Amino acid sequence: MIWAVQIRMSSFCRIFSLCLFWVVPYSLGSQVLDLPSLFRIAERQEGGNERARTDKPADAKNIFNATERLKRAVNGNSVVKNQCQFQGHTVQVKESTEVAETDGCNLVVKTVKTSSPGEGQRELRFTMHVNLADLSTPASTEPQNFSQCKPDHGILLKVVSRAQPGKSIPTSRSSIAQPSAGQTIPENQQAPPRKDLSFFFSDAFIARRAARALDRAVAICGGKDWPDEDDSP
Repeated sequence: MIWAVQIRMSSFCRIFSLCLFWVVPYSLGSQVLDLPSLFRIAERQEGGNERARTDKPADAKNIFNATERLKRAVNGNSVVKNQCQFQGHTVQVKESTEVAETDGCNLVVKTVKTSSPGEGQRELRFTMHVNLADLSTPASTEPQNFSQCKPDHGILLKVVSRAQPGKSIPTSRSSIAQPSAGQTIPENQQAPPRKDLSFFFSDAFIARRAARALDRAVAICGGKDWPDEDDSP
């Protein structure tokens, strides 16, 4: 008798899953979905799968593995070079970001932006102190397009996780100007807190991999779903 019930329940689950497989695409078929919408659906599905695996409270080992995975996905890969037009001059701008330190769910993320105009070189350094629990899921991958800047090669993609409402990322900024004469002029400036954690990539496959790693790390640290994807912090 027990085996008969199990067989009937198993058959019902397979039939129910098959119905969902056909009914959901049919319901979506009544709407015209553009490519960004399909990407958002895929990201929500990926994020849901990640969160389904992190229902249990995360231990230190799982957090370490998730942040190390994010570190491997970002460091050495989040590097982009652009050619920009500024006041009639062509300026090469390079931006690189890395996860410099990890301590549980707390990260130190550093970004270096280097511009090389004709009269010298200028370097901006940003240091962000990130608590992954303050970020939101899902992490998204967004194509970037600037009228006055073009990537040296490939495309420009931004992987981003927004801070939850009421949260922000403390950020410090320093700059170094090196005129053509060779002297270095350091400058320190106060930077406003940031409302998201973002990384830039020139390769779509690497960007998607980093987005999954970021989504996993945020979810395992207790980051919550963004309350409304149409809202902004």
